[in-house]
Amino acid sequence: MLLESARLAEFGQQPVLHGDFLRLIQDGVGLLRGHHEVPAFLHFAFRGLPPFLPVILDDVGHEGLLDLVLGGPARVALQHQLDQSEVVGGGQLLQTGQVGGLAGEDVFLGNGLERFGRETQPHGVAASARKIYREPRKHRVHGTNPAQAPALVQAEAALGQFHQRVHMPPLQLVGRHHLLELVSHGAHLRLATPPGKAFIPPMLHANARVLAARALLDRGAKGGFIERHVDRALTRVPLPPEDRALCRELAYGCVRWQATLDWLIARLVAGRSQRPVVQTLLRLGLYQLLWLDRIPVRAAVHETVETAKQLDYAGHAGFINAVLRAAASDAEALRRELAALRVNEPALGWSHPQWLVTRWQARYGPAATLQLLEWNNTPARVYARANTLRVDPARLLQYWRSDDVSYNFVYQPWLEENLVFELKSHPPLDQLRSFANGFFYVQDPSTLFAVDLLAPKPGERVLDFCAAPGGKTTYIAQRMKNKGTLVAADSAPERLEVLAENCRRLGVECAQLTPAAALDPQSAPPFDRVLLDAPCSNTGVLRRRVDLRWRLTPGELARLAGEQLELLRRVVPFVRPGGVLVYSTCSLEPEENAGVVEAFLREHPAFRLDEAGDVLPMRDGFDGAYAARLVRAEA
Repeated sequence: MLLESARLAEFGQQPVLHGDFLRLIQDGVGLLRGHHEVPAFLHFAFRGLPPFLPVILDDVGHEGLLDLVLGGPARVALQHQLDQSEVVGGGQLLQTGQVGGLAGEDVFLGNGLERFGRETQPHGVAASARKIYREPRKHRVHGTNPAQAPALVQAEAALGQFHQRVHMPPLQLVGRHHLLELVSHGAHLRLATPPGKAFIPPMLHANARVLAARALLDRGAKGGFIERHVDRALTRVPLPPEDRALCRELAYGCVRWQATLDWLIARLVAGRSQRPVVQTLLRLGLYQLLWLDRIPVRAAVHETVETAKQLDYAGHAGFINAVLRAAASDAEALRRELAALRVNEPALGWSHPQWLVTRWQARYGPAATLQLLEWNNTPARVYARANTLRVDPARLLQYWRSDDVSYNFVYQPWLEENLVFELKSHPPLDQLRSFANGFFYVQDPSTLFAVDLLAPKPGERVLDFCAAPGGKTTYIAQRMKNKGTLVAADSAPERLEVLAENCRRLGVECAQLTPAAALDPQSAPPFDRVLLDAPCSNTGVLRRRVDLRWRLTPGELARLAGEQLELLRRVVPFVRPGGVLVYSTCSLEPEENAGVVEAFLREHPAFRLDEAGDVLPMRDGFDGAYAARLVRAEA
């Protein structure tokens, strides 16, 4: 419904289902005959309009509605209505219509069903509220002052519902943060949403669970990685650090354990399929009930039900409540079933694709595979590499101690002493002085294995062919002590920007960044050492790439192996006679690792395999990785 102040505005001359609506308010208290629904079109065209709060509907005339800014009584009053709505700025939400005469006003106020009492008016449309409940205070409407002239604002009901009209005098609202509310009593209207997709309303008030649910619903409706949806949700609503952590834990946990949670849901609902939104909210509730011991049972059930209401799915809240309460009452038996499932059907019990588990069992055996599956479902630890281009490790540790960073030393054959530390507890890393000063870089110790095989030295010419985001590049520069030439190439411009920022923060001065396509072996001398950290299946880092297990297919491995071999062929001209070529991945799969190296050596007899090795999560306690050092024969 589009409103134009001080002049005639029609509310429905064009179809309005082109864009998303904030919502349709329902008359759940039966103020109209037969519990009819009361559609209220609360959608404005935002193009060219200054930011303002959403139009809020109070369809039963709640007291204290107008405390909108601080989210007090208004949030309680609208708990099942629009308390999760958000301002959407800059975008055109409807394809037609204008809003005029509202500059300087943030919101509008009205009460479409103001004090119906015992009178029923099924033929009535809407009225503007000019009565203020309780005493006005800051950010509430504290005056209306109708215009002295008897001019009218006229509006026509959307989509021609009963052809009803609203007549009211224009109001000159005093100050900002005001609200006008319009309700159209008409026929039942449903939003058209694509099959299998859930309508996801915007948010204004949200907590960790609401944001996690919203990210999960966005993932199901729009695709993409859950990490991006969570990051997007967290940028829109400020939360304290502990709630941000809970949001990530809930969203990532539901994706990691998706197959197991779906098995559990099927058991609880006798195999009946559920709508995507119900399935998502049940996953969220069951994950809290059976995986997160620190969350009380009552809170897990209650908060999931409230999340359904806040996301505008109150109609499903009763069913969700019943399923979760049944699970809570039988929790110990369900835990025993889950424990048995992990042993008898590990792919289902540990929530992995069956084809991937089968190949791991054949290669590593049942016991080691179970260890790997458990590893993949465990939140990753945080490691930091000291950047000796900026700071001595001893000074870095002093900074950390003063900033309440708790750490452990990490020792491995491929790591220099006092190079990598496990961060056990810490404030947000990007808020640390030591981070801003470029004193450390966050990366798993396994990523340094390939650089150790490369063994770059000061004064050499080194090429890092797939360099972004820069963990290996900046460590190569560190090993070179910023002396020599380090060419860092990547195929994606946006990744090169991230690489450039990391090089600036860490004080890398010897690196020359370039698009990979711009490299020409004929126009520059060959390199002493070349690192090819090839794109791969990432099966060694599944616990860091939460969505990845559900995206991989058996055919991907053969395709990736072909691309990796082609990349090796491409870098051959850049390796000088007697030079070193290191090939690395973060994959556990032999087709991408030894298989690619063997195929390359068959094609290029001038190279020999000097050394190769891997890092296995269940053996070494770090992310999986593979690296091989190939040496080119002297001319």
